[in-house]
Amino acid sequence: MRKIFFLLLFISPDVLFAQQYNVLLIPDSLKKNADLVVRADELIMEIKSPGKATLKEKHVYTILNETAARYAGYASRYDKFVSINYINASLYDAMGKEMKHVKKKDMQDVSGNGEESLMSDSRYKEYNFYYRSYPYTVEFEEEDDLDGIQGFANWYPLRYSGRSVQYSKYVIIAPKNYVVRYKQLNCSIQPVITESGDKKTYTWEAKNIPAITFESYAPSWREIFPVVLFAPSEFEVDGYKGNMSTWGDYGKFMYQLVKGKDVLPDNIKAKVHELTDALKDDRQKVYVLYDFMQKNTHYISIQLGIGGWQPFDATYVATKKYGDCKALSNYMVALLKEAGIKGKYVEIMSGPNAPQMVEDFPYSQADHVIACVPMAKDTIWLECTSQTVSPGFMGSFTGDRKAILIDEDGAHIVNTPVYNAADNLQLRIVNATINTEGNLDAQVNTRFTGVQQEETHSLMYGASKEQREKYLNESLNLPTYQVDKSNYEEEKGRIPAM
Repeated sequence: MRKIFFLLLFISPDVLFAQQYNVLLIPDSLKKNADLVVRADELIMEIKSPGKATLKEKHVYTILNETAARYAGYASRYDKFVSINYINASLYDAMGKEMKHVKKKDMQDVSGNGEESLMSDSRYKEYNFYYRSYPYTVEFEEEDDLDGIQGFANWYPLRYSGRSVQYSKYVIIAPKNYVVRYKQLNCSIQPVITESGDKKTYTWEAKNIPAITFESYAPSWREIFPVVLFAPSEFEVDGYKGNMSTWGDYGKFMYQLVKGKDVLPDNIKAKVHELTDALKDDRQKVYVLYDFMQKNTHYISIQLGIGGWQPFDATYVATKKYGDCKALSNYMVALLKEAGIKGKYVEIMSGPNAPQMVEDFPYSQADHVIACVPMAKDTIWLECTSQTVSPGFMGSFTGDRKAILIDEDGAHIVNTPVYNAADNLQLRIVNATINTEGNLDAQVNTRFTGVQQEETHSLMYGASKEQREKYLNESLNLPTYQVDKSNYEEEKGRIPAM
């Protein structure tokens, strides 16, 4: 009689779970050109009302080398509008075995004040595993309650160079009667929509996206790779109610935040009239008041409560002599109003690499505020955070782009000045002699205009004499030389020159 033996293997659930993060399970196609593999990137937002929501996130990264080491750290922001319910963070070795687990109580709690901020009520929970045995995997899970909805995170299935994506998911759960607004860019990814009871669920998914190497001078990421934009319809924050479905509605909400903030103290009102009453030309009045604002205020970031959207009032700025971009721009508009000139409060995206505005999808598309004065034939644009820039000059920071002009009848999309080749010149005259010993003696005169003068402008106003000398003695492509003397002169204007 033959005896048959059965060998039974019992595998613990923990071992099976750990296997999902085994590096050997990553397809080779996702390792190619990758420093990091996103094993899972999930966001679930449940909208409970126009002002309340719960946000759940899960991020799992396999870090292949030191280039991606920064992803071993995690930071989560909270303030009066965001409460962190929990954070769980885990570290796994190459085989998927858990090496360490931490919770919110184990994380460092730090202030959100940056070097540029005087005050902010934001704080961060931070943690970094500082692990260096590559490859390894980190997992972060978090749940937050939102008390006030100012906007939704957008979905970028693939966002950065050098990282591939195994799985990415974005979910919105909302009441059936809530209008979920979204817009696809560079893709046709449609959500899977399901209904259960009085709720409707929208789910977007993407899988197995290989890493891309970003090329110099390529278009911005948002112009060429898939992204889905999200924005509220009805929303509420800090007692203010609004709707973003149209630019008109968005502008009316923003106008609520600035309305009544333009009251000046009596001494500043008197100063405005002292400076402008004798002037007949409105343009000259604008220039004089702008110069007064520049000489009597300076920029400091203050972000308290709804302060990320709402400016401090004009009296605050007049008294304290400082403010952020919103407060200073609102103050400039108040000065103009006292002189009988209509200035406008304008939201804009700043920086030379700012993404283009999506005009047919209203939502907050700005990180900066400026002021402008519409005139009969043109508009005077005013950057209110600089003490030195010429009136009317936007430069590379805010020039040549769309902006959102806020008015009592809503928001209006406007264009800031475009600076063409004729505006941005570098004209150099060199008079030089070489003596019999081969030494060069030169006098160099360079005229920079428009965007070309920005670096020289910053050297004149933002650098010390020693820093300028160091820059000048390293800027010419000569083996050895010494700058004996230098001088800067400036011509203010719509197209400034140095």
